[in-house]
Amino acid sequence: MTFHARPDPERYPRALDTEEQILSAMLVSPDACRQAAAALEAVHFTEHLHARLFEAMQAIVGDGRDVTIATLSASFGANWKEDLGGMTLGQYVTRLITRGGGVAYLEGALDTLKEVWALREILAAAEKPASAGDYNPNRMLRSILDDIDRVRAAVSTKSRRAGKLSDELLAGLYEAEQALKGKRVALASTGLPSLDKLFAGGFHPERVITLAGRPGMCKSALAIQFAMNAGADGAGVAYYAQEMAGKEIAFRAASSWISRNQNARVPYVDLMGSYVTEQQITLGVEAQRGLQDHEIHIDSEGGLTIQEVAHRAERLANQMSKAGKRLGLVVVDHIQNMRAARPQINRYDLLTEITGTAVRIGKDLQCTVLLCSQLNRQVENREDKRPTQADLRESGSIEQDSDVILFPFREAYYVEKSTEYKNGEPEALERFDLIRNTLEIFVDKNRQGPGNRLVKGYCDMAVNRIEESAENRYE
Repeated sequence: MTFHARPDPERYPRALDTEEQILSAMLVSPDACRQAAAALEAVHFTEHLHARLFEAMQAIVGDGRDVTIATLSASFGANWKEDLGGMTLGQYVTRLITRGGGVAYLEGALDTLKEVWALREILAAAEKPASAGDYNPNRMLRSILDDIDRVRAAVSTKSRRAGKLSDELLAGLYEAEQALKGKRVALASTGLPSLDKLFAGGFHPERVITLAGRPGMCKSALAIQFAMNAGADGAGVAYYAQEMAGKEIAFRAASSWISRNQNARVPYVDLMGSYVTEQQITLGVEAQRGLQDHEIHIDSEGGLTIQEVAHRAERLANQMSKAGKRLGLVVVDHIQNMRAARPQINRYDLLTEITGTAVRIGKDLQCTVLLCSQLNRQVENREDKRPTQADLRESGSIEQDSDVILFPFREAYYVEKSTEYKNGEPEALERFDLIRNTLEIFVDKNRQGPGNRLVKGYCDMAVNRIEESAENRYE
């Protein structure tokens, strides 16, 4: 779609004061200039003069130079003295510089300008079919909805636009510069130092992580633990529970919080049951208070389509953005329980559609997407039941679309199910006691870092607590 450049200002909304505010900030602050140059395009401005000034400043920044009166006047050449009706272009730029007030509110101004631009685009899209002489209602509606979908993707405050390599580099260097100054938003931690190191610091935007394993391997426990750690680090979390009830997730989180913060062990099944004690309820209340500032949102409606997850996550991200917060992690637990939007689609194609849409969610919302995936029973037929990437071969394009593939494994699960253990054989009982709380997390694929790594951890399934084994920490 070609976006409509600066439609008739008499018929469409515009924000001239916001345009001036952004240009003023760009003229007085190199940081603001680089930020705005990476976030906007000239088409966002309705005033033609403002668009010209923005394009000139964006080009100067793209050349690696600072925007000053000297560089800007050189860019315009003889037009610097152009008569605008009572003042020259140079005098107008000076007035913008003395305007002030732009830098402190730049983030909000950038969002406002893109939102007003989106309104213009939507209104123009609604009129486009009729202006072209096409009055077929089905084609009109399809054309309008296609255009609006593209506008929605482009206007998202956390979405990335297509651009030149140099523009992408500019945006990346700006982020690196902000990190040096301690101004960049810190990455949310997984809670496991070795995983954070393998992930280059934690949960990065635009990454899809698949957590795959058989039942009892700690998939949901890890997903809840990741969500809690992300929430503790200030990231918003959207948890789409396709299997567990919302209250079960909440009780698991409470049990984990109590274990970590109150040095007490309250199994989550006790909190859920009829025999909970008054002391346990008191600890549960403390957990509720401790978790109330965590922006973890649980949606336990089962049988969602991945498209419904995408729309709900986008809506939540927009709500958080308006409140000055950000959505950092989207969890789907687990994908095999999701429903197909189209009838008669086979399982392989459905999983491919899910992972492909997960990639788009991460890009559009600038968040990490965590997919919990159930492996088939073939794993159970092997002597060594540790899963491998080959176990994903029948799971659509999970292997290709995932940036990271994690295989959690608990040997204790299989020992406890063995005939030897059930018969009370000493060797099996001794083995179980030795590895009861051992969790292995195999990082099979890691697109942005080293793969084929094993992280060993401690897990207490009854209280949903997972920690790293310090002696096995990845260096």
